Amino acid sequence: MRSIPLQATANQAISITVDRNRWDITIKAAVDSMVIDLRLSDQVIVRGLRIIPNQPIIPYRYLATVGNFMLLTVDNALPDWRRFDVDQELVYATAEEIASYGD
Repeated sequence: MRSIPLQATANQAISITVDRNRWDITIKAAVDSMVIDLRLSDQVIVRGLRIIPNQPIIPYRYLATVGNFMLLTVDNALPDWRRFDVDQELVYATAEEIASYGD
């Protein structure tokens, strides 16, 4: 599992490369939550999806073929950009890590 550094700003866009796959991530503040856009090598995976704490961000396995993200929070607190890099962390797990989780 890999930690993805986030800044404590309401709206941000980052790009990361994992196993030769480029992810473009945009996180935005919504009324009382955070939403995310994910692109994998210029293909939209999710757009404007509300982030649920401690749950896979990509909701369907067929879309998460190379890996998935989660926003980890303490006590299932709602994602809050003011808590990024304090006690809320975005993590990425490869498909192999996800498959071995049940082992």
